[in-house]
Amino acid sequence: MRTVGGPALSRRLPLERLFRDARAGLYNPPQDPATLKLLGRWVLGDEQPLA
Repeated sequence: MRTVGGPALSRRLPLERLFRDARAGLYNPPQDPATLKLLGRWVLGDEQPLA
């Protein structure tokens, strides 16, 4: 964000979405049991990796 500057916040660029999603995770973290279940299934090969 510092490298690109203000234009990075344009909704036309994928960087805006990635930054928004990363910041939202700080305030709305997934519930621990659900996260552990998802990660366990992913490690065992029952779940597709997250995009």
